[in-house]
Amino acid sequence: MKIFVRFISVVSLLVAFAASANAADTVSIERRLRNLEKELTTLKKEQKTYVKSTKTNEFLSKLQFNGRLHIDGKFYDEQKYYETERARDHKDDGVEIKRARFSVYSSIGEKSNFMFEENFNNDAASVAQAWFNYEFAKNWDVKAGQVIAPFAIERYKSSNVMTTINYSNSLINTAIPYYLTGLSVWGAGEKVGFHGGFFGDGTSSDGSRVDDSTYVTSGRLFYAPVRNEDLVVHLGVGAAYNDKDRDISENADTGVRTHSTIEDITAYGAELGLNYKAWNLQVEANKVLYDYAAGTNSGADAWYHSAYAQTSFFLTGESRSYSMYGGTFGGIKIKNPVNKGGKGAFELVTRYSYSDSSDYTRGVSVDDGRKDEYLVGLNWYPRTNFRFMFDYSKNYLNYQDDANAVNDQEYDLYVFRTQLNF
Repeated sequence: MKIFVRFISVVSLLVAFAASANAADTVSIERRLRNLEKELTTLKKEQKTYVKSTKTNEFLSKLQFNGRLHIDGKFYDEQKYYETERARDHKDDGVEIKRARFSVYSSIGEKSNFMFEENFNNDAASVAQAWFNYEFAKNWDVKAGQVIAPFAIERYKSSNVMTTINYSNSLINTAIPYYLTGLSVWGAGEKVGFHGGFFGDGTSSDGSRVDDSTYVTSGRLFYAPVRNEDLVVHLGVGAAYNDKDRDISENADTGVRTHSTIEDITAYGAELGLNYKAWNLQVEANKVLYDYAAGTNSGADAWYHSAYAQTSFFLTGESRSYSMYGGTFGGIKIKNPVNKGGKGAFELVTRYSYSDSSDYTRGVSVDDGRKDEYLVGLNWYPRTNFRFMFDYSKNYLNYQDDANAVNDQEYDLYVFRTQLNF
């Protein structure tokens, strides 16, 4: 509006100037020209300020602020436990802030966007995700920064829509770090999608490298042959390689370096997902190869494996969404939320999962135990952005080696969660 007024003012001066050319008693032409130049200069400055302000307001209008707060209470009932060298496995009851996250997301132009997410829990803060994204083809993006390392369907399901409170007994999160920094490609077509990336290790607090050649490369290929309102069928495979030949310490006097006991880790996985109306099924199986350095566990390879099968059913008829781009199941639309006079949504959950970190083949003698979990749960969604969860699980930890049998554990776990996200 100001620019328009200035423009009218300039036009008026031009008209007056034209009239003054034929009037002997008008103010001098030179003074009018100086006034006109000042008005034009001011108009140009205000125009630049307006353009900058418009761009800034446009950028700010695209900013999206998101957050989540997950508060968990855990209570253990241990039937079998011995105070041995594995006392660190002793289970403690308590209440904790599992996740307190805040994120900022915005688009930059038509084909790029960025995200920054900070995580606060256990009196500490850390960056969860921080990346820049560019769409080089329709539904195909390249991301640079810290992202979720591509591998399995369980990783890509947001903690806000996880079916259970805790992840399964999968070995993948131990073998392949959850968040990694590097370059990745994400994309999907009508039925096929792919996630893959190449990642390096981090740096120390002074900015120097803490390794010589550590890197991770991982990928995931998935296929959804059926995807409609009532039925979704999802199939997928994943693979990852983690180079663990890294320097973990160096003697300042002798310069001798001590390397990790693990040379590298290779992981393979398969996944299956089904969603039929109110019923959902998710299954994954993983196999992990640890290549130990000479002098450690006979210096040979050790195969570990894990798997889980989980199913859920909405008593109130809701159905989980599916993202082809993410290759995973998402949240629900509550049919009758409590803020509209309803009772919310209720979901029954069951899961069996195990991980076996023992290998006695090919001369290898590794016995880190086998964990088995049997879980049932109930989730209540009173309204959008709120959820209350309860999981009960029976857990076993067993060792094959008689010498380690005294470390076997058996316990019941009761977990409650109050969840808010926005």
